[in-house]
Amino acid sequence: MRKATREQTADRPFQGAAAVNSLSGALPVVRHHHERYDGNGYPDGLAGEAIPLAARIVSDCDAYDAMTSDRPYRRRIDPRVAQAELRRQVGCDLGSEGSGRLPGS
Repeated sequence: MRKATREQTADRPFQGAAAVNSLSGALPVVRHHHERYDGNGYPDGLAGEAIPLAARIVSDCDAYDAMTSDRPYRRRIDPRVAQAELRRQVGCDLGSEGSGRLPGS
């Protein structure tokens, strides 16, 4: 490898490691956004406050997006209907505080 090329690329492993390290805080969110507040979710069956707050927020947003987006198997629903469904799920899928910060509200 030429010296100039080596100098250009020598820092890349450090840059890559820094990028991956900066994402490490997202790992619990990715892992736990399918948990349910009542403990019937997956992968670990976490319940209530044991589910990281960021994961609960992503889960709520994901549910809202799923309901208000067209899918191959069904049409999207009206945002007001989706908000009502999210309110209905508070304490089951959503945390007890969910209705105070519903997506699209």
